[in-house]
Amino acid sequence: MKVSTSKSFKLVYSLFEHEYLGYLFESYVIQLDHKNRLTFLHQNISSKNAREFEEGLDQYDYELIRLMDSMQQDRIIQRFYKRKIKANDFFLKMYDPRKGNKMIQGEIANYLEIKRARILALMKGKNLYEMGNDGEPAWRFFFILGAMMIIPITFLPSSVKMKKWIFNIKMHL
Repeated sequence: MKVSTSKSFKLVYSLFEHEYLGYLFESYVIQLDHKNRLTFLHQNISSKNAREFEEGLDQYDYELIRLMDSMQQDRIIQRFYKRKIKANDFFLKMYDPRKGNKMIQGEIANYLEIKRARILALMKGKNLYEMGNDGEPAWRFFFILGAMMIIPITFLPSSVKMKKWIFNIKMHL
């Protein structure tokens, strides 16, 4: 669906859970109605089309959009698999419980955690929603309450130290 730039719109960020990659963010613009309420008319916004909506964006939005673009599954596949492969085939191959590549899985997880941390650091004061099961980007609103904490966790038996980012979010019901 195309959102008109001549009418009121709102930039929102949506959090959803990917089957293999965990929680990811996406950016959307949503058309507003005459009472400035969100409508069902929305469109994904990326670095490629962000300039069309520059009226409603600031410098942090451009950085957030760029970071979210880098988390998309197509970009992950390009970064971690040099040959051409369909997304479904990549995930079935890399995340197979028996034959999957644990090293690549770990690299992808670390890469995504760094991106999530950068995104959450810039997210304060932005419109963050949970994506609905039907793909609606603004299903449930989140308030970002505070800064993130870093908690080092040791995963046994591999003794690999990883950082897990915890952030305070309050759901607006």
